[in-house]
Amino acid sequence: MSENGKKAASLHALLAVRKGRLERKNEIVAETKKVLAGKHFFGSHLKTYEPFADKTDLTEEPEDRSHLTWTVGQKLLWGFMEVGKALDLDFQIDKTNQVATATLECGDLKIEDVPTTFLMDLETYLGQFRSMCEGVQVLDPKIEWVPADDKGEGVYASKVDEITYRTAKERKSKVLVEATEHHPAQIDQWNEETRVGKYVKKLWSGSVTAFQKSELLKAIDDLLVATKKALSEGNRVEHSKDKIAEKITNWIISRSGIKTSGVAVAK
Repeated sequence: MSENGKKAASLHALLAVRKGRLERKNEIVAETKKVLAGKHFFGSHLKTYEPFADKTDLTEEPEDRSHLTWTVGQKLLWGFMEVGKALDLDFQIDKTNQVATATLECGDLKIEDVPTTFLMDLETYLGQFRSMCEGVQVLDPKIEWVPADDKGEGVYASKVDEITYRTAKERKSKVLVEATEHHPAQIDQWNEETRVGKYVKKLWSGSVTAFQKSELLKAIDDLLVATKKALSEGNRVEHSKDKIAEKITNWIISRSGIKTSGVAVAK
């Protein structure tokens, strides 16, 4: 086997098996609780028949025997040690995370010795940042905007004012046929809208350009990719081999005085 093959499994490998180990742990807890609640698992008997010699009924009867399946101590120890496999796994993951770090690097951003546990949280935070930025308002593309520094940083003003006019109705008339000695003049009359003033509307906006929004989202996406990469590197750190479950299990059982071996053979 190569030298690399002899190395301890990486943190990534521990995380990969954690789900299955936790599912197994839950099954063991449920099964052990059921067994410990059943009296028939922890008792045995031997029933034999002995006919009296002075009686005529000398028919033999077979033994009635049941076997001891478990002692409570044995079942407790077995359950504790099985659950302890998941306990040791989580202990090793967290123990490794105390020293597992990676370099977060994205463009000119470089942060060294970032804990892998923080990188996992950072993924969540960056996702929240992105969801907020998706709703950022952009400047109306139909209007030409220029910076309005006099109004404050990040404020834009429309380059051309928006002009609308106020109008009023004016009665107009026109003589179609001049009056004669015998007929009055024929006059055409109508109402005509006439501009009497104008409205000048200046526009300001605190929105951003479409390009700025695009770059904002791209920066977050790039950092998300860099975070995933750093997390992958951190997860390749050799994991801790320390165990804790056996010490905890032995301490709990020793406090009770329950014997865990030498009484019966578990089946």
